[in-house]
Amino acid sequence: MADPLTAFGAAAGAVQIADVALRASGEAYGFLAAVKDAGKDVQALRDTLCGVESNIRSLRNYVSKFSKSKNAREEFEVLPEAITGTLMRFHDDMVYLKSVLPRKPSPTLAQKVRWAYNRHRVASAIKRLNDRKTDLNIALAITGR
Repeated sequence: MADPLTAFGAAAGAVQIADVALRASGEAYGFLAAVKDAGKDVQALRDTLCGVESNIRSLRNYVSKFSKSKNAREEFEVLPEAITGTLMRFHDDMVYLKSVLPRKPSPTLAQKVRWAYNRHRVASAIKRLNDRKTDLNIALAITGR
């Protein structure tokens, strides 16, 4: 059994990480929508990101409810690593994706073209997000969702 601060800290930290990652995901999706005519890679990345984001939101809501539950408050139950680890890896994926995307919210045409042709990094981002889908399915199964 974990001490109270550890239990609350883990749940609160997981929610904060999910919130930051979801904001980054929204920004990335906005950019990908702006370059929707850039090719199949962009479409695949946008679709994958959309699917992962909805599952992250569901997991984030579970963690938020969990942190307020009787088990977390009185029994100091902690979240499984499959849940907290998935949220942390999604956060890392969003940091990586932001490094792939242009820094400005309204990129120039040259930046859009340069990004769209960097297939290796786009493929890597797609793979990471697909891996996260698998992690999310496991985490959501643990939560019963």
